[in-house]
Amino acid sequence: MVLGGGSGEELALRPLFICASLGLGVLALLITGWVWAILFKVSGGQTRTSEAAAAWLGSNLGRYLPGKVWQLTSITVYLAARGDTGSIAFTVSLALQAIMLAVGALLGVVFLGPLILDDLNPWLLVIGASGVFVTLHPTVLRWVTLFVRRVLKEDWEDISKASFSGGITARSICLTAVAAVLIWGVYGVGFWALVASLFAEHGMTFPMATAVFAMGYVVGYMAIIAPGGLVVREGAIIGLLGIVAGMPLGSATIIALGARVWTTVAEVLALGLAIAFGLRKSARPR
Repeated sequence: MVLGGGSGEELALRPLFICASLGLGVLALLITGWVWAILFKVSGGQTRTSEAAAAWLGSNLGRYLPGKVWQLTSITVYLAARGDTGSIAFTVSLALQAIMLAVGALLGVVFLGPLILDDLNPWLLVIGASGVFVTLHPTVLRWVTLFVRRVLKEDWEDISKASFSGGITARSICLTAVAAVLIWGVYGVGFWALVASLFAEHGMTFPMATAVFAMGYVVGYMAIIAPGGLVVREGAIIGLLGIVAGMPLGSATIIALGARVWTTVAEVLALGLAIAFGLRKSARPR
């Protein structure tokens, strides 16, 4: 079947590439959960690393509720209810999300810059960079941590190991940024495999696939009202595929919709694996 005319891409489902794409999507999520858990532990959290990673993967589904705040509050409430530091969980989640968005946007600009500069408002970059700087500033992290502590009425003596800034340091931010590059790279290869599973001839390279998916994710996430960036992310991916790969609307739409199914299934599978292996023992802070 020929789709979109013009470039003549033929839709040809290839199961091996679909499985590879799904496996890479799950891997990217598991790495992200592990990174969150490690960052939480070094910042003063006490929950077992595997359980903390499972908790993050569960809270990640909160993105599908309007407002994005549920992703942060759900893991905060969950860990606080289990006797751990909910304020640190909130601060770490906020920091990780800011770093992931910043690195994703940076990769998009680096790999697609010459192709999208005419369509990219430079003020968006300025506003985005300023937002990340403000979010990760020690003063802001300290204020956020103290505020959440007061809301949760946490016992300050029980969390004496954690600093007022949520334990987030410049070193941990840099290491998390390096991990974010790896995570986006895994996502990029997975997205490339997804495209290859649908169209044998697509002209996409690994860096291009990484940048398109990362930029689409960032744009979708910034749409606060849209649950999980629904429609907004797909629109961004469709537009980027048309600009950087010359894909016709029909082909780009199939890929964007396929990417939504891909990420959703990967999220459910990753959470299932985390629950099966991360929560198989009694979950007690230590």
